[in-house]
Amino acid sequence: MARPSKVAEANIADHLSARRLTVEYWHIDRLKPYERNPRNNDNAVEPMIASIIEFGFACPVLARSATGEVCDGHLRLKAARRLGMTEVPVIPCDDWTDAQVKAFRLMVNRSVTWAEWDLDLLAAELGELHALDYDLNLTGFDDIELAQL
Repeated sequence: MARPSKVAEANIADHLSARRLTVEYWHIDRLKPYERNPRNNDNAVEPMIASIIEFGFACPVLARSATGEVCDGHLRLKAARRLGMTEVPVIPCDDWTDAQVKAFRLMVNRSVTWAEWDLDLLAAELGELHALDYDLNLTGFDDIELAQL
């Protein structure tokens, strides 16, 4: 893929800076999971519940206002429902085309695999949290992974 020129990069930066995110609070029943969500995340609901209890609902659901269809945040939504929450933060994605919504769903879930851990720095971060007597399971790593580090 060709890289844009410096002028084009500046215009892209200006365009992206002008697009402000809006966070709204919606009743949880307004949100409709995407029926063809390819992620199997039922086994991850309990850790997400623990995360929401610890950190709050820090990452809004992304959804379309007209239909309530979830663009991103299916796991967070499942956890919120299990917690009995009645409303959650939502970023409306109303300016995206249907194709962009489909592509974003795939990209946002795939993007977590694009980077690798610096294991020395990771071990140092986890060591500091351990020294602070923090529950390391709230980092998203399970006991087996923590033992390997």
